[in-house]
Amino acid sequence: MRWLLILCICFITAAIASAEEKSVLPTPEPIAEASASAEEESVLPTPEPIAEASASAEEESVLPTPELIAEASASAEEESVLPPQEPIAKSCASAEEESVLPPQERIAEASASYEEESVLPPPVPIAEASTLPALIPALRIEGPLYFAGEEVPLDNQEVRERLEKELLLTLWDRAQVILWIKRSGRYMPVIEKTLREEGLPDDLKYLAVIESALLAHIGSPKGAKGFWQFIKGTGRRYGLTINRERDDRRNIYYSTRAASQYLKELYEMFGSWSLAGAAYNYGEYRLRKAMKAQEVDDYYRLYLPNETQRYLFRIVAAKMVLSDPGRYGFHVQEYDLYPPLEFDKVTVTSSVQIPLRLVAKAACTYYKQIRDLNPELRSQHLRKGEHTLAIPKGSADEFQARYTQFVTEWKEENQIRVYKIKEGDSMSLIAARFDIKLESLLRWNNVNSRANIFPGKELILYE
Repeated sequence: MRWLLILCICFITAAIASAEEKSVLPTPEPIAEASASAEEESVLPTPEPIAEASASAEEESVLPTPELIAEASASAEEESVLPPQEPIAKSCASAEEESVLPPQERIAEASASYEEESVLPPPVPIAEASTLPALIPALRIEGPLYFAGEEVPLDNQEVRERLEKELLLTLWDRAQVILWIKRSGRYMPVIEKTLREEGLPDDLKYLAVIESALLAHIGSPKGAKGFWQFIKGTGRRYGLTINRERDDRRNIYYSTRAASQYLKELYEMFGSWSLAGAAYNYGEYRLRKAMKAQEVDDYYRLYLPNETQRYLFRIVAAKMVLSDPGRYGFHVQEYDLYPPLEFDKVTVTSSVQIPLRLVAKAACTYYKQIRDLNPELRSQHLRKGEHTLAIPKGSADEFQARYTQFVTEWKEENQIRVYKIKEGDSMSLIAARFDIKLESLLRWNNVNSRANIFPGKELILYE
């Protein structure tokens, strides 16, 4: 056992010695030799080569030296794409000569030529057109002031305040005032002529401005309609036709004549144009009752509903502005006004109800223009009988011959049948009986679906 242990120790010692000889770690001498070799083969140069490399880099560097910069600058100046100062000055001068903007003389000539060839009327001077008077000075009302020959009591502070309010509200709505002025060119000649013929004050024309703004089809919640805002009962009382086919309240000629007669009677009743105007708005019977209850016969001292208390002041404010629009900043020329009404009048007769479009064809125009010239018409058809209508100016020649021809042709194309209503009939039953649409039957006869029909009445049927 002892010998075996000695052999093992010897064997281990030999193995250790062999491992030391084959170790990967070099001895200090080999390490020194390896370091020297690495220094010789290193990519980092020694100080001397570094200095030489730096010198070479300076010679080949992309960053130029001051001398090179100066040379490059000189070369750039010689080869620059920008021209020198003198060529630039010449170029500017050339641009001024060749400029698309003409000199002042050419501008003046062009302006003069434009003014000569312009199709527009000469404009109002800018200073005049753009100047709007201040509202406060415009409200400084100077007396005396009259309505229909009667003086407005401006010495009464309450009266002055009420008038100032209506004048201010009128001036504030400039668009509406402009439309008043424009429409007055079309309708005021008709109203003024009728008032002269009836012997009435010219100031009454401003009632139509306040009532309807000179619009034919305007209406009120109370059923008043047309230029003078007649209700049905009053309109019929003064000769106006008001039914499903025709409403004369919309005709400026018929309604102005009726209003003149009504105002004349009101003046005879109250002896004052201010009270006549109030009665026109409020009703003669209610005004008389208010006057009796308050024991007052002066419009300016009566306590009335707000609309009637304002009514005459609105009329006076409209008169102030429309009679002198320039004072309030409305610089209107003659060509700004709508042209007066111009038309020919013809009388048409038919034995049956006919479409209104036949009249338009005979007048060589279109349906809309016939309706515009005759705003009182409410239907697409003309009942049998005689009718006086307005047609475009100059179209009356040969109108009757064309009208007769078109009506004859239309009758040949449309077989007309007259049906007399019997006991127990209704519009729906009649339509079903003759196999026609209820809407067509109602339209042909201008009948409302809710209207009552009575035995003996005749209906028109087209087959």
